[in-house]
Amino acid sequence: MRKKPIANLTKDDLKAAASAHAATLARIWADATPLAKFVKDRAERLCREGTPGSRTDTRRVGNPSTKEQLVLYMQGQTDLMAAWGRAKTDTINDLIAGRLVGLGRPSDSYSFDRIDPSVWIGAEVDWAGTVSRDGTKIIEVRIVLPSALSAVQPNSQLEPEELTKVDAIRAAIIEYAKADPFLRQSLPSKRYRAYKSYISSKGFDPNKRGFSDKSFQKYELEFKRKIK
Repeated sequence: MRKKPIANLTKDDLKAAASAHAATLARIWADATPLAKFVKDRAERLCREGTPGSRTDTRRVGNPSTKEQLVLYMQGQTDLMAAWGRAKTDTINDLIAGRLVGLGRPSDSYSFDRIDPSVWIGAEVDWAGTVSRDGTKIIEVRIVLPSALSAVQPNSQLEPEELTKVDAIRAAIIEYAKADPFLRQSLPSKRYRAYKSYISSKGFDPNKRGFSDKSFQKYELEFKRKIK
């Protein structure tokens, strides 16, 4: 059966797809590991495995003196701090590389969504569960493996050869609206960059004629009229 063209999706289609998408992500988020716990577990595992540069002498036997106990304690704390630092760095690298995926919600929204890997580059991270970048704050961050999101793939996508330039723009807006339903949570420049990234993934050159900011503005207005 031929898939329904994205350009022909009705208001009800959009609402049903958005609702199903949000419900699936909420379930995945509920089972995911909070960022703070993920990093804590990773740091403790690194300590057990032996953090590079650890100075703790595991061969010591007998009853150490008070001074030796203090030295061992200080060495243990130094090793733990090193493990925490490495755990944070490794986690950020894995999130940027896509080996891990962050889920969270904007501070002014109740909808959960995946956090784009590029957000973690140069972001301000509060390891209690918040990441901030370019004026946007994402809270209640949890971590999952990419395989956990296999059920979230769009179920109404066109093949690249079926898309016109207009279809590609409309599809890019619909994809972006999964995280920002009314296109109000970010600056236009940020949305336009996301549209161009999506358009490029569909085999188009987003720098060609037909993908201007004015075109994006036009089809954003069309999208907003549909969801009113």
